[in-house]
Amino acid sequence: MKTKLQKRLGLSLLAGILSLGFGSASAQCNANFTYSTAPGGNGGIMFFGISTGTTSTTHYYWSFGDMTYDYTNPSPTHTYNANGVYTVQLQIADSSTVPQCFSSFTQTIGITNIPCSSVNFNFTHVTYPNNSVSFMGNLSGGYSYSWSFGDGSYGTGQSPSHTYSAAGVYTVVTSVTNPSTSCTYTATNVVQVNASPCNLTGNFSATVGSGGVVSFVSTSTGTSANTTYNWAFGDGTYASPGTSGSVTHTYTSNGVFIVHMYLSDSVGTVPCYASYTSTISVSGASCIPNASFNMVRDSTTTLNWLAYVNYPSTIASATWNWGDGTSSTGLYPSHTYSAAGFYTICLYYSMSCGSTGTVCSLNYVYKGSSNNSILTVHVVNSGGLVTGIAAQSADKGIISISPNPNDSHFTLNIQGAESGKSVEIRVMNLLGETVYAESDLSSGSSYSKTLDLKNVAAGTYFIKVSAGSKAYQSKMIISK
Repeated sequence: MKTKLQKRLGLSLLAGILSLGFGSASAQCNANFTYSTAPGGNGGIMFFGISTGTTSTTHYYWSFGDMTYDYTNPSPTHTYNANGVYTVQLQIADSSTVPQCFSSFTQTIGITNIPCSSVNFNFTHVTYPNNSVSFMGNLSGGYSYSWSFGDGSYGTGQSPSHTYSAAGVYTVVTSVTNPSTSCTYTATNVVQVNASPCNLTGNFSATVGSGGVVSFVSTSTGTSANTTYNWAFGDGTYASPGTSGSVTHTYTSNGVFIVHMYLSDSVGTVPCYASYTSTISVSGASCIPNASFNMVRDSTTTLNWLAYVNYPSTIASATWNWGDGTSSTGLYPSHTYSAAGFYTICLYYSMSCGSTGTVCSLNYVYKGSSNNSILTVHVVNSGGLVTGIAAQSADKGIISISPNPNDSHFTLNIQGAESGKSVEIRVMNLLGETVYAESDLSSGSSYSKTLDLKNVAAGTYFIKVSAGSKAYQSKMIISK
């Protein structure tokens, strides 16, 4: 059995020999063929040789344009595996005639009779104030997208954004084409665009009472009965999302705290967000130790963990016990384990008011016995309620999550991603448990993805993105 390469080499060699041996004397035979679709379709094509000047000793050599060949039949039938355009060549040669003859004929044919397999194709959209809408198709991996936004405008790409010039209801149509099969799929959605701008403006007042009790009252404008308020008090504690703009919080230590208030509402079907930050000074609070930390896995390749710590503002000293008989003094140390095993991490600390406290991790960290199983723990300042953490990759790729906070739909953007790499996305809670995961494929250095977290409970989460040799991490807040 000859391989395709051997057959192609043999065909080329034969053509060369014939051209040398026969010279220009090829008038006695002329290659030619016609074709038609075979019964039943499914890529079957019947070729009919109509060459002239042939004899019973004429040899026929067919190249079907899809790296397959036939060397025996004057009129073969061939089945193609994919729709597309193919260049078919017939060569004939006969050494029994005088003069000997060689002739070739080439024709381009189009294959359109292969049924396309059904796929689950659709797209989602997120509407923003001032008529801006972002779209996301659910098929990746080389599909070619074409969008009609319903207002006479068009776009391409898997996740385009479009700004409409007027409010209204638009029928958006997108189609995708699989380049390997030439199959095209279409999806249609109705999009309602609301031109009303987001008029939310955040603000609040704070009244510091005795015993560390502080009363906060929102003085924000542009709110409604549906406005949701989220509070971060700067001491590592938060208020559950609610529709009341008034909240009271008791601080357990004196100090200066940065307080954040986040608001979310909607204008029609359009989400609207605002925030306000202010600094308050608390005195007269009880001297209660209240440090805490949460362990979050940072990388599945180097097995690093991050200990996100919340210290009281009056922290005086800290000692980290790593569970392997060693400890480190300081607020933000790092430690690398040398032996395999399970380890519990504990923090011993003291406050300037004289109180001391101890807090230990709720879960173990584990180092394997392999030499490549490196386990390092880095203590990181969580800084109250932070909505963005610098990228962890060495090449300083930039990750952003917006809007953040959000009720369920986030847009993930990465600048400096590796093109053509598999993208692994994980969202984890503060205990390091994965609550959302999916895989994708990056098509360029600028990567964008819409995340639908409507089934994830409200709270603070970490998002970890791995793409090739790069890793990114950020914090995100779901407010419902």
